[in-house]
Amino acid sequence: MITSKAKKSILIADDEPANIDILVETLSGYSCSFALNGKKAVELAIIKPMPDLILLDIMMPEMDGYETCKAIKSNPVTKHIPVIFLTAKSSPQDIKYGFEIGADHYFTKPINIDNVQSIVKAVLSEQNRKSNSGDSPLSSVHSLKIENTHGGSNIKLIFSGNIDISIWKHIKPLFTDTGLLKNLELVLENTSKITTTGIGMIASLIEFSKSSNCTVKVSGAIDELLTIGILQRNNISTDNIQ
Repeated sequence: MITSKAKKSILIADDEPANIDILVETLSGYSCSFALNGKKAVELAIIKPMPDLILLDIMMPEMDGYETCKAIKSNPVTKHIPVIFLTAKSSPQDIKYGFEIGADHYFTKPINIDNVQSIVKAVLSEQNRKSNSGDSPLSSVHSLKIENTHGGSNIKLIFSGNIDISIWKHIKPLFTDTGLLKNLELVLENTSKITTTGIGMIASLIEFSKSSNCTVKVSGAIDELLTIGILQRNNISTDNIQ
C-alpha cells in the first residue's frame, strides 16, 4: 500500500521466530523485516531501501550479533544505521563490549515492551533530527553535569532544563570508556520539559543499570517519570528517591 509518508523500517535479527513475532507485533507502527541469523542480517542491511534501525539478538547461528554489529558498523554504507541489542547475555562485560563495538542501546531479555517502544521511537526521532539539521552539538539540555568517581564505577548525571535524546552521545561513552558501573544516580533539577525521546533515554539508562546489577537512584523533578510508570516498571524503589 502506498502512503503519503513512508513508515520507518526496522530490521529484526533473531533465530527464534517467536521473539520476532513479539517484536513485529510490538512495533506494528513500523515496517519490519527479519533475519534468522547475523549473516542474513548483514546482507539485508545493504539492500535499498536500507533499514532505519536494526534490532539484534547476539546468540545466533552462522554469525552472532557481535560480529553482525561489527560488520554493519565497519561498512561505510551501513555504519550510520543505529543498532540495538536485545539479548539474554546480561553480564556487565557483555553490555560494555556491546557498546564498545558500536551498539546504540542494549536491552536484556526478557525485554520490557514499554521500554523498547520508547527507545525505538527515541532513536528514530534522533536519526530524523540529524538528517534534518545535522549532528548538532548539545542544545536541548540547558545543563548537563557529569560526576564520575571510583574509576567510573560511580556516575552521577545532573540534568537541568529540557531533556531529550540529543544528549545521549555525551552519556554513552561513560558506559564504554570507564570501569564497570556500580552506582548510577540521575538528578533532575528544574526540568521544565522531558520530551518523549528524553523519557526513552532515561528508561534506557535505568535498563542498562539493572542489567549491570548496579544500584540506581533517581531524585529531583520525578513527577512525570512516576506518572508514566518508568520507575515502577523497572522496580526502582521509591525508597531510593529523594
